[in-house]
Amino acid sequence: SLALLWLHRRKEPAVRTGGLIAPVRLALALAALILGGLVLAYATGELRACVGRPLWSALWATPVLLAGGTAGAAGLALLLALRLWPVLGRCSAPPEGLRRTAPVVLLPGDPQRSRKMAALFAEASFTAHRGTFATYTGKTPGGADIAVTSSGMGCACVAAALEELAAAGAEAVIRVGTCGGVQPDLAPGTIVIASGCVRGEGASYELVPPEFPAVADPLLVRALCSAAQELDEPVRVGLYRSHDAFYMESKAAHPGLRERMQKWIDTGVLVVENESGLLFTYGHLLGLRAASICVALGSMFADPNANVYGAYADPEHLARRIETATRIAMRAAELLEGSK
Repeated sequence: SLALLWLHRRKEPAVRTGGLIAPVRLALALAALILGGLVLAYATGELRACVGRPLWSALWATPVLLAGGTAGAAGLALLLALRLWPVLGRCSAPPEGLRRTAPVVLLPGDPQRSRKMAALFAEASFTAHRGTFATYTGKTPGGADIAVTSSGMGCACVAAALEELAAAGAEAVIRVGTCGGVQPDLAPGTIVIASGCVRGEGASYELVPPEFPAVADPLLVRALCSAAQELDEPVRVGLYRSHDAFYMESKAAHPGLRERMQKWIDTGVLVVENESGLLFTYGHLLGLRAASICVALGSMFADPNANVYGAYADPEHLARRIETATRIAMRAAELLEGSK
C-alpha cells in the first residue's frame, strides 16, 4: 500500500492534468476494493465452516486472507491517494526531492514564476504542486543543488512554506520577487537586497515579541552581493518594509499615501513588500538562512499622476530584471555551497 501511494505521488502531474492515468487507477482501486471485500467475505465463511472441512480451511484460509487483505489495502491506498490525500495531507511540495538535492531554495510568490526560474537551472525536474506551492529541483549552472518553491503572496503563505521547507531539509531560502519603491529616487528595475526589514505585518508577532529584529542572514547577504558584483550588476542594499494591507501602501490605491509613507521615507526604508518580515524572523527560528533580493517596480512617488509603477510600462524589461535577480540568487547558492 505504501508503495502504491509513493508511485501515485510521483505521478502527480498526470493526475492533476486529468490524463488517462488517474481514471485507470481509480477504476483499478474500486475493482480492488470490491474484489478484496468479496474474497474476505468468502474467507470468513470458510473459517466459520472450519469444523466441517478442517483440512481445506487449514490449507487455504491463510493465503486467501492475505490475498484479500492485500487487494483491499491496495485499493484503499489508491483511493486515498486519488481523492483524499490533498485534504488529509499537508498542503506542501513533497519533501523527498528537497531533502535529497536542495539545500538552497528560491522563493518567488507566483507559481508561474517558479516554473520560469526553474527554466534557468542547468538541470530541472518538476517535484510537486500543492495549492500555491509549485516546486522544481535541479542544479545551478555551476553544479550546486537548488530548488524553487512558489510561496504565494503574504506572510501566512510564507510561514507555511518555511515550515515545509525546513521539514524537507532545506538550509537556506532566498526570496526572489518584486517590490514597490519607497524612496523617490528608486528607478524601475533597480535590484534591492534586504539587510533587514521593518515588521509591519502581523504574522511575525505571533512568533516573537515586538522588539525582535527582522534581519537577513549576513552570510547570505554577502553571497548575494558578491554574486551581483561577479555578474557586474549594480544593486542597492538596505531596509525593506513588510505589511499586510496590500493596497494601503501601493501606488495610487488610496488617498493619503505620501502621509502614510513619509516616516519610512525619512528613516531610509528602500522598498515595501509583503513577505520578508516574516521570512527573516521565522527563518531564524527554524534555523534557516534567509535573504531577499527583489526588483523594484519603481518609486510610488516618481510620477504622482500615474496609477501604476513605472516598470509595468515595459514588461519585457521587468522580466529580464527578474531573471537577472534569479541568476544572482543562483550564483549566491553556489558561493554559499563553496563556503561550507
